[in-house]
Amino acid sequence: MMYPDEEIRLLCARLSDLQARAERGDCACSPFLTPREQYFGMQFCREQGLDEQAFLFGGCPGTERNRIVIAPAYLAGFDRGQMLCALAEPLAEAVCALRISGSGFARRELTHRDYLGALLACGIVRESLGDIVPDGAGGVYLFCDRTVGRYLCETLSCVGSDHVTVAFAGLPADFCVEPSFVPVGGTVASARLDCMVAELTGLSREKAQNAVRTGLCELEYACVDKPDREIVPPAHLSVRGYGKFIIRSIGPATKKGRLRFQADRYR
Repeated sequence: MMYPDEEIRLLCARLSDLQARAERGDCACSPFLTPREQYFGMQFCREQGLDEQAFLFGGCPGTERNRIVIAPAYLAGFDRGQMLCALAEPLAEAVCALRISGSGFARRELTHRDYLGALLACGIVRESLGDIVPDGAGGVYLFCDRTVGRYLCETLSCVGSDHVTVAFAGLPADFCVEPSFVPVGGTVASARLDCMVAELTGLSREKAQNAVRTGLCELEYACVDKPDREIVPPAHLSVRGYGKFIIRSIGPATKKGRLRFQADRYR
């Protein structure tokens, strides 16, 4: 596997150690990973022949930050549901839900940044924390491992200017995280990267090409500096300063020969 940078090389080395643990019969879990890390981490697992053992788990469907779980070799061949049942105990230790509830007297609505800042101020590193998701009642659910959860139950008492309570929580039935997107559509002259960047950002074609050449664009989580790189949907595209997108489809052509495209922009 070609490593795009040192960070991904170290991640794959870590996954190699987890693979060795799984071969000894353990359920091995990575830290909570970003989507980029998950993309390259799962690619590494596939190349190591772990297709039937490795999967992503973040606490509920739809989470953005997930752990790569490598199941023991004797579970290879189980489907996802069977594997989750067989690994229920170690997974409950690896990923649990905390509910963080405010006093109800906060001067303003607490934001994701407020919660994350308070958690990091407790000495918790980001890779130990999963998603922070609104609970629909003014608080949030936080996904983390059980050891971190116990520590936060004892330590975290304030977020922003509001006093909070922290407790382990069971999630409502069928709870899931719904990604927040803004649909984007239009036409492009071709499936080239610079054409799509220009259309999505409102930049001129020349400025879009410059953005690509100067390393401001990532396609499938890897920096791309060639404006003529073809986009093959579905594809993740990020343009520094303009946001992240998922290109859902390109084509068919209009009567004028331009290509219709559909995409989603992350809020």
